[in-house]
Amino acid sequence: MPDILEPPPFASDKLRDSNFGVEEPTTESGTKLAEYIADVVHPRFEQERDRLSEIDCWTVGKQPLCQTVRQGDVEKRALLELSRSPWLGLAVSIYAQAMYVDGYRNPNTGEEGAAWKYWVANNFQSRQIPIHRAMITYGYSFARSLPPDEEDVILMPGAKPAPVMRGVSPKRLYALYNDPLVDEFPRYALELMPDNRTWRWYDAYVYHEYENPDNSGKFIYKRTVEHGVGVCPVVRFINCMDLDGRCYGDVEPFISVAARIDKTDYDRLLVQHFNSWKIRWATGLEQAETDEEIEADKRKLAQDDILVSSDPNVEFGTLDETNMSPFIEAHESDVESLASMEQLPSHLFTGKVINVSAEALAASRAQTTQKLLEKQTSAAVSHALLLRLTAAVAGDLEAASDFESRIAWKDVEVRSLAQAADAYGKVAQQLGVPKQFLWRFIPGFDAADVKEMEQLALADDELSRYLREEFPMMQNGGGRNFVANAEMANRSGRPMFDSVNPPTQ
Repeated sequence: MPDILEPPPFASDKLRDSNFGVEEPTTESGTKLAEYIADVVHPRFEQERDRLSEIDCWTVGKQPLCQTVRQGDVEKRALLELSRSPWLGLAVSIYAQAMYVDGYRNPNTGEEGAAWKYWVANNFQSRQIPIHRAMITYGYSFARSLPPDEEDVILMPGAKPAPVMRGVSPKRLYALYNDPLVDEFPRYALELMPDNRTWRWYDAYVYHEYENPDNSGKFIYKRTVEHGVGVCPVVRFINCMDLDGRCYGDVEPFISVAARIDKTDYDRLLVQHFNSWKIRWATGLEQAETDEEIEADKRKLAQDDILVSSDPNVEFGTLDETNMSPFIEAHESDVESLASMEQLPSHLFTGKVINVSAEALAASRAQTTQKLLEKQTSAAVSHALLLRLTAAVAGDLEAASDFESRIAWKDVEVRSLAQAADAYGKVAQQLGVPKQFLWRFIPGFDAADVKEMEQLALADDELSRYLREEFPMMQNGGGRNFVANAEMANRSGRPMFDSVNPPTQ
């Protein structure tokens, strides 16, 4: 995501009044914009896309083969294919599966932020997952929010169209920033749409659509749509960024380590395939006279056959198989190195957890927790920015200016219910933490479950039970209004069910 080296010759992201219309890019300046996209932006887009595609190959286990073999050597080529494993994809999955947004709450009121309804309407409970995966894999990813159009409409309660939030892969969107380090929104963005022929050029007020079906570099103008957001409607999610504005994922820095694992596995497969059994030999045996007869005798031999000879000059012996232990140890060493560099416990890669105490297991996860916190902190800022942007698109100024609500992450750490109940019970008793506050940390309970528990608790407290017993006629809206009787009931100590006022105390 480099800086803008030169400004585009056509842009509509200037302040307008009601008399200033959207300039159609069919004019001479519009033609220059298409040329600018084709000559300047599109080549950078393709260069970045090629880099990200290589990263993607290492994530899904389609990385380049670790060694070159002759085309006709079918066995070795098959072993090369078997040696490729998606170790880096496993590292991405471990972190991505621990990142799940569960709420957007105001810490002062404890209620969900007003913009949360747009999150639910856009089904971001599930659509957040690929955004996080792309962020961790490539180092960054994108999401955009636009007003609804005839092609993409999301209805909220009351049949009101909601703004459209979509995650976008960095392989399909290229954003240009004045300062990639500090800018919340890009200045411009170029997106390849899902049909692989339509391109969109976003700025602060409109987006222009072009066609480039064969990716030849020539962009043909189609239409202009005014979104009127005031900023380029794209939000970037960052895995890790340095002060130079460069983003790093959890795949590219560790490709060399994963390549070592592939090479070690290939060497082990060679030994396993060609040298993993004993070779029995014999000398001095009488052989057939022709080559055809010799081959026929070989085919007659079976695994359980025994060769014998009465000739005292005949000798029998064996050649030992190659010891595979060094190759297995080398593999385990490479995997542990990768786990260490990814700040992950090695047992997540090897599956070996033997006689490990709870304290040691927690210590092994300390670095993982710290790295996960860094990712969640960065992603939470982007999610909150996306929700405020979506509220602004919807015209919900109150939600768009809500800077107090915070993203809440679901606690996905695996604990037994007995352990959690024991730990949180002690926290409540010994530290005086309110029990209702600890409900959200119970394994398997989400925000909806906690809210339902709170409602049930309020409906079953001592005061509620007393009111149901003493005022049965007030339930389900029956009898006189309780508020109207509250003053008289408080003064007399008993409710008023008839028109006679009870005596005051």
